[in-house]
Amino acid sequence: MLSKLSLRNARRQARDYLVYFVTIVMSAALIYAFNGLVFSQEIRRLSAALEVMPLIIVLASIVVVCIIGWLVQYTISFMLTRRGRELGTYILTGLENSQVARLFFLENLAVGGIALLLGTILGNLIFQALCAVMLTLFRAPYTFRFSFSLNAVLLTIFYFALVYLFALFRSRRRIRTMKICDLIYSDRQNEKELLKKSRS
Repeated sequence: MLSKLSLRNARRQARDYLVYFVTIVMSAALIYAFNGLVFSQEIRRLSAALEVMPLIIVLASIVVVCIIGWLVQYTISFMLTRRGRELGTYILTGLENSQVARLFFLENLAVGGIALLLGTILGNLIFQALCAVMLTLFRAPYTFRFSFSLNAVLLTIFYFALVYLFALFRSRRRIRTMKICDLIYSDRQNEKELLKKSRS
């Protein structure tokens, strides 16, 4: 039952919370784009003349992963706040906190899987654009090729799974310890905190 409910909620979540879904897709796309630069043959040939280039690309990709990790954590936390009333209602109908936490985890896992697939495809286009810009700056020849690097794909899956699952496990643990009233009124509590910050 939880699996069916998770898939239904995942479809509705992708449709109703388009900004959240697009954010996750773009996160995966940017991770792949920078990983593509790391394993690009064209960039490696360019790096032969510029020894510092590989280091710059690797550092840039690490910074991007850290920023995206924070962004994914924020968006999932935002979704938990927005859906607090719905999740609290599930508990009122008889589900336990652990079951609701598992439901939230599974449906976001489904959304993350779809976002990773779409993000990898989009990331290849972003990678081609970044590669074209870099090669043009150094007056190196460039030809468009829509091909995927297996190493870049695997590294993207690793990085994305790392930041996404970390955020999901934190949200799952949070749901398990929250009271029904905290879930139902989580959006109102968030609004009150924003009002306090704006007044101070």
